[in-house]
Amino acid sequence: MSGEIHIKIEHKTSDKSKPGVLLVQVVKARNLLPKGVNGLANPFLRLSFGKRRAKKTKVVSKSLDPTFNEVFEFKATDPAPKELVVTVWHQDVLKNVFMGQVTIPIAELEPNVLYDAWYMLTNQLASEYALDDDDEDEVRFRCVRHICHYVDPTYNTDPTPSLTGTIA
Repeated sequence: MSGEIHIKIEHKTSDKSKPGVLLVQVVKARNLLPKGVNGLANPFLRLSFGKRRAKKTKVVSKSLDPTFNEVFEFKATDPAPKELVVTVWHQDVLKNVFMGQVTIPIAELEPNVLYDAWYMLTNQLASEYALDDDDEDEVRFRCVRHICHYVDPTYNTDPTPSLTGTIA
């Protein structure tokens, strides 16, 4: 295992037959493996949802347990993509170094329910990828497999929570 990431996800839709919006909060990561010469890492995450341009977090310098607290919004198309691929990278001077990846099956999520979980990263990078013309190190990945996760025991089971507003 190469670490874990804490992610909150909500598929918001007013009608179950329509794709809606996917809200994703990248909270933090922990127990990442060192990749830098200083024994630490400069991690950032890329989030890919279907064929859209991937979104990325800020880089957190010199940390193996970074806190991101960033929220991303993906507009779902019809048909909606079936998974969210989150890849962790180490920013290095010469090139970015792969640290781990998780694929989350969005198609299995109930609409309008907030999922709050830690996901274990896999060391396997998806074998199929495509570079984005606008950003030469932008990479999109296809689902390899879903990695098991556990739900935070303090998770609020209220079926109507939302990522809008303040998230701690």
